[in-house]
Amino acid sequence: MGVAISPSNPTINFADSVSFTAKAINSDRSTQAISNSSDITWSSSDPAIVQINPAGDGSAAVTTKARGKAIIIAQYKGKLATTFITVVPVLTGVVIQPNPLDVPPEFALNATAVAQFNDGGTQDVTEQAVWRSGDPTLAAVSDSTGSKGLLTAIKSGTAAITAQYAGITGSTNANIVPTRLIGVEGLVFPPPNGLLLQPVVSMDALGHAHAAWIYQDSGEVFYAGHDGINWTDRIQVNSNQSPKDLAFNHHVVTNAAGARLIVWSGLSALYAVYAAPGQAFGAVETIWLNPANPSEVGNADAVVTSNGDAFVTWGGQNTTFIGRYDSVSGAWEPPVDLGLSPNVGLRARFNANGDAIFAWQTEDIPTHEYTLHAAVYLNDGSGLQAIKDLVVTQQTIFYVDAAINGNRDAVVAWAGPGTSPGVAQHSVAQGWYTDQALPTGDAREVADLRVAMNQANHIFVAWADQLGQRPYATRFTPAGGWETPQVLSTAFGLGSSEINAVAVADSGNAICLFVDAESFAAKEFKYRRYIVGQGWSPISALNDPGLVGEPNQFLRAAYNRSGQGVIAWQEGNDVSDGNHGSISVGFNFMELAPIIDP
Repeated sequence: MGVAISPSNPTINFADSVSFTAKAINSDRSTQAISNSSDITWSSSDPAIVQINPAGDGSAAVTTKARGKAIIIAQYKGKLATTFITVVPVLTGVVIQPNPLDVPPEFALNATAVAQFNDGGTQDVTEQAVWRSGDPTLAAVSDSTGSKGLLTAIKSGTAAITAQYAGITGSTNANIVPTRLIGVEGLVFPPPNGLLLQPVVSMDALGHAHAAWIYQDSGEVFYAGHDGINWTDRIQVNSNQSPKDLAFNHHVVTNAAGARLIVWSGLSALYAVYAAPGQAFGAVETIWLNPANPSEVGNADAVVTSNGDAFVTWGGQNTTFIGRYDSVSGAWEPPVDLGLSPNVGLRARFNANGDAIFAWQTEDIPTHEYTLHAAVYLNDGSGLQAIKDLVVTQQTIFYVDAAINGNRDAVVAWAGPGTSPGVAQHSVAQGWYTDQALPTGDAREVADLRVAMNQANHIFVAWADQLGQRPYATRFTPAGGWETPQVLSTAFGLGSSEINAVAVADSGNAICLFVDAESFAAKEFKYRRYIVGQGWSPISALNDPGLVGEPNQFLRAAYNRSGQGVIAWQEGNDVSDGNHGSISVGFNFMELAPIIDP
């Protein structure tokens, strides 16, 4: 005599149940149902997988507890019967990770397909899934064995990415962030292009963005932009330059109509390329040849005026030069020596008419006194106006910035050790009519100072209090004068505050981009808008810097008078060199900036 269990060796889904019955097998092979629960004992070899629940009619039901295999045992009058039971989870969904997929154009990201089951378990099914992109023109995803799920971003936009496994489809959005990779170094060693320097940017009145970047050692100068709809091609603007030279201290500027000028220094000269609206860049021109003393344009300025002429100013051999490009003749005129002697530092800013504000320092060697001077240059034939001595101090004034608008209103602000922060204002009618202390509120230190001004003479000055670890800003209007400074962030952390940019639109609204103390080491760039009649908006973050590497704090920004802007920054990362080491890689990016007017 024996015992038989039914069903035999079943496979059931997790969360389902099955009932077992048993029959006694007589010696003549006839069977008899066991219907008295007192005659039979049921058990499970692994209650963690299935739990047995005897019933009064001699049967037993099981409750699934986990995926796996167990033995069901029935004991009847000293006889044993066994059968296997296999519990399998039910596939309930497929998810794609990470979710969402945020990646810049021209970068790749490995996406993973994960199957989800009703017992809470998961399984990586990346290689078993079928991958598709809803818009391969924006983002392509590989369905090839060995590289399944590899997402390649092509251009800005949003594409649906799907992964199908066992009849179930998971999906997510690939957000190709609105950045543009504009320069890379270090992908091979030694880097073929040399040191990749920070990008510089400009925004014209048409809402078109422009960026320039250089490889210092090879002297290569590149340009790219955004035409209001799409990113423009990356081009090298000095591929035919002869003789070759190093490149550094670069500027890119535009006028309202879209004429463009890129200026940079080399070891032996100051160079420029010019492009009329809608035209390609012309040949490299040498603005100033000075083999005895490398040229400097990094602390000066350049402009393309509204009529298409261009001006560049720079310091050299203890004097200051200004150069003019005649857009009619298509030639650079000989530089004019302005007679200024900045033997410590030079700041210069142009307006769209070619007028300029200069600020510079001189040192009196016998007394070791430093004097900060300022003067306005008018592009109406009268040239340099009267020089104003702003402050005398025993130490170099590290932080000086200036601005001039189309009405020839000008402002200079300064701060540094050994002197109180100050501000001076100038108009054609009144001359230097204000020379006073800069309102600083409760700031303990003024550093990293930035100045912006609009056509109505609304002025914003922003700075970093690196002792108090907080960024500040103050505002001036002709009607209300200087206002009490505003603390832009009260967050404390391990880092130091930095001011990246401040800009003010013709509307009077403004924006300040900064890094606060809590951003270290991630260096999350933040910004606040000033809205006329409302004050400063809450803090917002720029989400895209830092997607592929560590962004440095030197983010650049440029805005037009309507409040449209562009930002650019550099990120660093380490990639494998294939020999158990790594190579440091630099990436330059540009992106359309948050607008000033909400």
